[in-house]
Amino acid sequence: MDDAILTVFGVCTRRSTGVKRVRVAQIEVGLRAYLEAGAADLLTAEELTLLAAEREFAPEGAACRLFSSTLLTAALPGFLMPPYLVPDFLLREAQLSMVGAFIDFLVPANRYDHGSDRLRTMLRRTLAEAMQDLKRERQAQSLERLLGQLSAEQLEHMERLRRDAPD
Repeated sequence: MDDAILTVFGVCTRRSTGVKRVRVAQIEVGLRAYLEAGAADLLTAEELTLLAAEREFAPEGAACRLFSSTLLTAALPGFLMPPYLVPDFLLREAQLSMVGAFIDFLVPANRYDHGSDRLRTMLRRTLAEAMQDLKRERQAQSLERLLGQLSAEQLEHMERLRRDAPD
């Protein structure tokens, strides 16, 4: 799993500059924290024992070093949910973009492999839902900001128009 993380984040880091590069680094820290914290939910009893032993010797990054990218693929949808889905809109946009890059890297499109095609479709659907949520939240924030700039008279006029409008 660590190789996949290093590869995807390495490519994204090389392609970005300035603030975007900082966001990529923040997303990597968040993903690694999520995987370390959430690994127990995805592991068998034997894997948990192995993880505990690995953490005794080198606790930082044990789950990422120990397990395959299959676990990362299974864990991606959880990274798109609170508390790991970041509240800042620009950082969340970067997070969603990174998850898309991981989907492309871990589950490449293969029209001959129906299992991986279904997995890719499910991951893409989860990502699309998270993108729609971000869009709705941004629109709500923009509306709230706009309404905050209106005077009391303008707000009252809008309320009258809304009440008088036919259903």
